[in-house]
Formats: sequence, structure tokens, C-alpha cells
Amino acid sequence: MGFVTNGPRAPGFMHGQIRRSTLPDLIVLGILFVLVSGCGNPTIPANELLSQARVALAKRSYSKVQQLVARIPESAPEWGDGQLLSAEAAFQAGDVDDALTVYLGLAESQAEPEDVAAGYFYAAEILR
Repeated sequence: MGFVTNGPRAPGFMHGQIRRSTLPDLIVLGILFVLVSGCGNPTIPANELLSQARVALAKRSYSKVQQLVARIPESAPEWGDGQLLSAEAAFQAGDVDDALTVYLGLAESQAEPEDVAAGYFYAAEILR
């Protein structure tokens, strides 16, 4: 039993060929699949994110620092150092309120004791 059609085939469609308008659609779908599947966004370890954030701060790329630090999981040992870099970037960019918020957030977090102490210290420096 074969496939039966009740009318003529679409113009330009020949047996065994893909219509031209379908090929770009397949290419776009393939690209979207690769992006959604994560192949284009490998996981970067927290220590590497922190290292990249330090380089971005040295280059005065403050928004890049914020983006990199935001990707460090709070459970990672590097999280506290990342918060300090984020607050420093905000401060150097002239956003004192954001810097204070980050320092206070670090001070009230469950980070390493030395990071918590640094959060309190730098928050107090801003407030004096």
C-alpha cells in the first residue's frame, strides 16, 4: 500500500529532493539544537571564573566582572572572593550603593569566616 495524494505536488518539489525553502529551516533548527543542548556553553570551573574576573577588573571591565562572578555558585569556596571582586568592581565604577550591598550580603552570608570579616570591614570603610 503506497502513499496516495489527492492533488498535484507542490511546485518545485521533485521526488527525493528537499525543497529549497526547507533547507534553511533545517540549518536553523540544527543551530538551535546545538545551542540548547549546551554544546556552545561549556561549564567553567569556579576558580577559572574567579581568575577571569580578576583579569577583567585589572582591565576595568566592571560589567564583565559582575557577569563572571554571578556564575560562581554560592557553594563554591571561590564565592566569597568573587563577591569581594564584584563589590570592588562596583566601587571602582562609582556605584557605591551596589558595592555596599554586595559587601553587606557577603558579611551576612555563610561564606568562609575571613570573607565574612572582609565584607564587614569594607562595608564599614564605605560607611565611615
